Amino acid sequence: MQWQAPSTVEYPSRDPNPQGRPHTFRAPWLWANRYDDAYRSSPAWNENIIARKPDGDLWKSREWTGEESYIQGLAKYMEGPGVERVRYTCERYKLPRTIHVDVLSYFAIRNDWDPKHPASGIRNLYAGRYRVLEEFKKHGVDVTSEGLRYPYIGKISMCWYAGGPTPCPFGGKPVPMLPLIYRKSAVWGRAGNRGDLPLLLMMFYGEAQHSIQRRYTYPKYARLVLPCDGAVVPSASPRYRGI
Repeated sequence: MQWQAPSTVEYPSRDPNPQGRPHTFRAPWLWANRYDDAYRSSPAWNENIIARKPDGDLWKSREWTGEESYIQGLAKYMEGPGVERVRYTCERYKLPRTIHVDVLSYFAIRNDWDPKHPASGIRNLYAGRYRVLEEFKKHGVDVTSEGLRYPYIGKISMCWYAGGPTPCPFGGKPVPMLPLIYRKSAVWGRAGNRGDLPLLLMMFYGEAQHSIQRRYTYPKYARLVLPCDGAVVPSASPRYRGI
């Protein structure tokens, strides 16, 4: 359900120290989290908070970390264990004023056909997704998320991306309608990091180039040191579940 980004990152330096060991760079760490789905292997697994499809089956998502995840019904989750999870995360890990909640903004509207706790997409938005933002705000923590969607304008400070001049599957030429409308109302990055988009075109679409550290960038040395009882895990290790 979530992964951690580094507080300490070690990697080979172009100018190694006399001991031949990589230099250590310290930077403010960011915790990235997910509330959208859950895993059966999680110690916090609870079928009652999983969303249901119209046929009544559990809503299975896809395999992200070697295991299939399930979509959570966020309205019932935030009326249950979700609030305590936010509090614990903020207080236990001393979040430095910000957190990235992945996927939260990507699917703004999601229904839950649970016959015991049905929720429309609008109810899941207000009682679930917006509630996540409100609970983090109570702890002084700002939330960023993934794709820019209109229900989040004015609700979150930044989105990972909003979409750029990519080819339309129906043909024609891309029109920068989204940046035209939201240019002064939202901040977003860029979906890809390939660096092949001309700078002027990127600016025209209101995108901000950014980078992400992954384990395969420095496979031998990259590691994370997390403020959780001295645990050390690989930087692209599967997400911690059920915390």
